[in-house]
Amino acid sequence: MQINLLRKLPPAGVRIRWQEIIYTIFGYIFLQNHKQKLTNDVKKYFNVKYCFFVNSGRSALALILLSLMKKDKRRELIMPGYTCFSVPASIKRAGLKIRLIDFSNDSFEYNFKLLEKAINPETLAVILVYPFGLSVNVTRIKRLAETRNIYFIEDAAQAMGLKVNNQYAGCIGDVGFFSLGKGKPVTSIKGGIIVTNNETIAENIDREIEILKRPSFLENLYIIMVALFMKIFINPYLYWVLDFVWFIKLGETVYNPRFKIGLMPKAAVILAKMMLKRLDEVNRERTIKANNFSKRLSQISEIKTIQGYKSQDSLFLRFPVLVGSSELRLEIYKRLSKMGISMMYSGTIETINEPDLFSEKNFPCLRANKVAERLLTLPTHDYVNDDDIKSIVSIILETISGFKRRDGQN
Repeated sequence: MQINLLRKLPPAGVRIRWQEIIYTIFGYIFLQNHKQKLTNDVKKYFNVKYCFFVNSGRSALALILLSLMKKDKRRELIMPGYTCFSVPASIKRAGLKIRLIDFSNDSFEYNFKLLEKAINPETLAVILVYPFGLSVNVTRIKRLAETRNIYFIEDAAQAMGLKVNNQYAGCIGDVGFFSLGKGKPVTSIKGGIIVTNNETIAENIDREIEILKRPSFLENLYIIMVALFMKIFINPYLYWVLDFVWFIKLGETVYNPRFKIGLMPKAAVILAKMMLKRLDEVNRERTIKANNFSKRLSQISEIKTIQGYKSQDSLFLRFPVLVGSSELRLEIYKRLSKMGISMMYSGTIETINEPDLFSEKNFPCLRANKVAERLLTLPTHDYVNDDDIKSIVSIILETISGFKRRDGQN
């Protein structure tokens, strides 16, 4: 398989248009009421009563938890054993303990029986994650949370625009949030949105928001500069330049609970308002690419595609597949790295070396570990074309064939 070494795919990304950048600069200097305009757009699109804008998805979750803890002494949060490390970072920042729950088979769904057993008098909330924009069985989790009198939080950081049972992910539970990070379908470079229909929760979040400092000029300048860098250099033929720009960090997710909680800068609010108009279009394009991967990979016995509870609803921020072994996964990633494709979330949440983060009664997450060891996530963003998909699939098939020959299976 010939690979064009001059062309390197970014690990994540969305195409920012020149008019969006120009309008952001113009709006930052001249426009007023920018926050109210985005508020109206978000409320209308997602059909929610309340929304709040902060500087990241991590901040959004941390503020949600801090607001729930104000008049509640429970201090445990239930979460899946494998997800983005930003989630436990937010939980640690809020001062809660984590109780991990394993997956059900080769999926990202909770093992429901373990989930039921895990709820105890210390449980404040359960968080439901929509990994890579996949649909999940939200109804039974919501029903369980209501029955057991715990809060139901939706992590829709990777699922903005996903509909489940004709409702938007993030707007089904007590409270939810989105991320507007650099690799998301709607990006404000740095940003997060909290959404809820619960008046009491909204009032508590508003009190937390009120004490945050107003973003500085430098924070706004950062938004504009990174948007410009992404516009110019995220092109696959120029992306190598961004490897040397330390403040871009596309596709990087690390456990760091010492992040700054702040408001969304004005420039980010304006950019988000512009890009929200294209959310449906961006999600449609990602779904088309995911379907392309699915058609090429789903008939291969050594590969299992994961397409969510209802595959027709999933949005696919990335396209997840499971391969036969950890060794095969590492070899595939090694070869795909020449195209710029790297692995996400190299380990489970259990691998975080911070013992006081976890509840003393955690269940072992054996299935989550098996998923983590065998998981490939393939890019579906704006800069992936049909030839890239063919090349990625070809590399995967060649690697599998090489392993078969090595093991004497053919």
